Amino acid sequence: MTFPERAKPHFKPANLKNRAQVDSWRVNWQKAPVLSRPSINTVCSEKSQPIFTTTDHSVETKKDVAVDQTQNQYRLVSSAHSAILEMLLTCPHDEMIGEDQESKLIKQVYENIFAFMPKYTRFTILTDKLAVDTVKDLLTKYERNSPELTQIIVAEDNSANISIWAEDAYVCNFNPEKNVRYLTTPIIFPRYADSMIATTVSNDYNEKQFETTPLKVHPTSLIFQGGNTLIGDDFFMVGKDYLMNTIQFIKEHQSIAVPKGETEKDVAIKCYKTYLDTTRRLIFPGTADERPCPNQITVPFLDYDKDTLDGKQYRNEVLYFGNGRGAEKVWEPLFHIDMFITLLGRNKETNKYQVLVASPKLAIQTLGWDKEKARFAYAMQLSFDEIAKQLEDEGFEVDRMPLPMVYYDSEEDNTRYWYFTTYNNCLVQIPLEDNETVNGIKVEKKVWLPQYGYGDWKDLEKTDKQATEIFEKYGFTVQPMGDFHPFTYNLGALHCIKKYLWRSVPSN
Repeated sequence: MTFPERAKPHFKPANLKNRAQVDSWRVNWQKAPVLSRPSINTVCSEKSQPIFTTTDHSVETKKDVAVDQTQNQYRLVSSAHSAILEMLLTCPHDEMIGEDQESKLIKQVYENIFAFMPKYTRFTILTDKLAVDTVKDLLTKYERNSPELTQIIVAEDNSANISIWAEDAYVCNFNPEKNVRYLTTPIIFPRYADSMIATTVSNDYNEKQFETTPLKVHPTSLIFQGGNTLIGDDFFMVGKDYLMNTIQFIKEHQSIAVPKGETEKDVAIKCYKTYLDTTRRLIFPGTADERPCPNQITVPFLDYDKDTLDGKQYRNEVLYFGNGRGAEKVWEPLFHIDMFITLLGRNKETNKYQVLVASPKLAIQTLGWDKEKARFAYAMQLSFDEIAKQLEDEGFEVDRMPLPMVYYDSEEDNTRYWYFTTYNNCLVQIPLEDNETVNGIKVEKKVWLPQYGYGDWKDLEKTDKQATEIFEKYGFTVQPMGDFHPFTYNLGALHCIKKYLWRSVPSN
């Protein structure tokens, strides 16, 4: 196979908000005010109200941590284990009714979700007035429009500007003693509209409709995002970047009290366990403190001096797309851990937990690409290898998943943008036992998998096939979910556009 000299993709980036994008107020997270989050509907109906307020959470946090340690237990809803009973989706009108090719491809993915998810999976959908009819039509087409299967929450104003990234602005955990679920939120979040999703959904959520438990908001004084957490059976992972950010935030804002004899790191780890999951062990995937990953950079076009498109020579290219910028340090090679780690369940013979870690090198080998042209030197292979070794040292069995690095040539700014096409960012369902059923339907060991062998990247059909075979090797049935280039170009994929709200055993 040959590496393409130019890519004029079959889609043109248009409306989709980049997953790492920040709202205009946010120069960097260190200067961000603490969020006070009214609902989307409140903000939309009261446009003149101030959006942010700065609050001192230190006294409140001291009290809350003590209370949680003695009275409350929390368990996160798993990323992989037991039947997927309920998912949250956010469906803004830009993506659902847009006529550009990017929007059509995105809408097709949502259609595939409704078509291919199990019939027992319920959907809670946040949308707006312009998109609600399109959403209802798709639900009707796939016989998911009954109140027992779907509830739709409609923002009152179409300018709410929520994104499709339903995974990120919260985690979902469960208090078994109180029989209450929570959308647990961080102290700051870069996309303001998305930071209000938890409040809006919890305010309008009807647990009686689904005959399930209440859904409430639980604010914390920690920095995290849902896409940077993965939850197994007896462990959960939080990407190291947010641990380091929380430590710095505590130092600068005194947001959490640090007892004498303890460090900010000690307190941060204790609070992650206290507020997110009080029963599982906690792991922070990332490179060593002294070996941060490269930051995003824009450089003059490195070669192909004579390579032009429509008579125009490309001036710049963006490398390490989505990583930190300027003086900001990052210890994760690809934005969020759900982009490069997948949970597979336990090996029945060794009882070790199995994971897949992404490998750009494996993709290049599979595709037969020239390493130099494929920018292998900028694919951060050593960082991915280091995290794979870290997980092995933690007792995991680690296998590798191909991670092609491809590019989009932008004619608007004459720049080439390199991005990863991730197979790790999929949906995983592992039955609790071989004969598990829901409503008489057998719960399959199954993966819903993004694909990338489209347009000028037709070569990626080979890694599409390889990814499928890797999952099948571990006993999964694989459901292809269509073209995900518009998503990965914006630093997300399938796992990023949903939030698991309920599983057949919600805390497993």
